[in-house]
Amino acid sequence: MAVNPENKAGDEMAKETIEKVRAAEENAEKMLAESREKADNIIKDANTKARQIENQSSAAVGKKREEIIAQSKQYSLNALNKARQDAKNETKLLAELAKQKEKDAIKGIISLVIG
Repeated sequence: MAVNPENKAGDEMAKETIEKVRAAEENAEKMLAESREKADNIIKDANTKARQIENQSSAAVGKKREEIIAQSKQYSLNALNKARQDAKNETKLLAELAKQKEKDAIKGIISLVIG
């Protein structure tokens, strides 16, 4: 059987075309796999960063809460100390007033008795 040179050239071109298509498909699959891997890495990084931000936010909120609690305790302690001092001062004034009233009452009784 005689081989037609045109068919041989056509067969070669078809083979080359098929090889190029296969190479392009392999390259496309490789690029797709790399893209998926990059996308997965981006998602993992984003999740990691989100967790870090969440942890930092939680820590900041916790710290702020502790500061507010400490300020509230200090305010309450100051208010309690002031109330104690006010009560002490008022007790002292009432004691002095009671002594004065007692003296006045004694004078009144003495003047009634001596009278």
